[in-house]
Order: sequence, then C-alpha cells, then structure tokens
Amino acid sequence: MGRSLLLPPAVNALAFSPYGSLLATCEGAGELARIEVFQLSDGQLLNTIDASALARVNVGASSSRRSLTGDAPADLRDIQFSPDGRYLAWCGSGGVVVARVPVGQER
Repeated sequence: MGRSLLLPPAVNALAFSPYGSLLATCEGAGELARIEVFQLSDGQLLNTIDASALARVNVGASSSRRSLTGDAPADLRDIQFSPDGRYLAWCGSGGVVVARVPVGQER
C-alpha cells in the first residue's frame, strides 16, 4: 500500500523533483506566501521558505537566489524544479523567483 502525505489545505501548486525524492509546494499570497519542501521517503518537512521575503532580497549575479522582476510574487501560482534538481522556480502575478534548493539536493 502507498504512503500518504498531509499537505497544507490551500496548496496552489506542487512539483516533484526530477529524481522523485522531494516534493515542493507553494501556497498563500503576499506576506503569507511560502514554499515547503518535503522528503518523500518519510514525509518529513525539510524546509519552509518565506517566498515573499526571499523575492525581495536585493542580490548580485553570483547569488544562489534571484528575482527576475525585483518584486515578490503577489500570489503564488506555480512551482517547478530545474531539470537537474538544484533550483526551484516559482511565479505569481508579481513575477518569477529562482532559488537554490535549500535542502535534500538531488543526486
């Protein structure tokens, strides 16, 4: 029998990592926007990211996170892993944010 994972009630979107070991979810809007990363083998919540604060960080070209618009996504609509599993990208009405996967790097 398969396992089940209890997710927050208002998940806007979710994405499985390329190798199937992680699940990322996005939920909320504005100041409540957040990303959660789960380890699928045991359902453990590995990290919660304040998506609105992360997008507003003013960063240089060599940083591990970058907002393509400079603004936080007002409402989270979608999330995806990069093909190599090292980055997450999420978007909303305010733009797109790309960040290095904070935990459980794919191999």
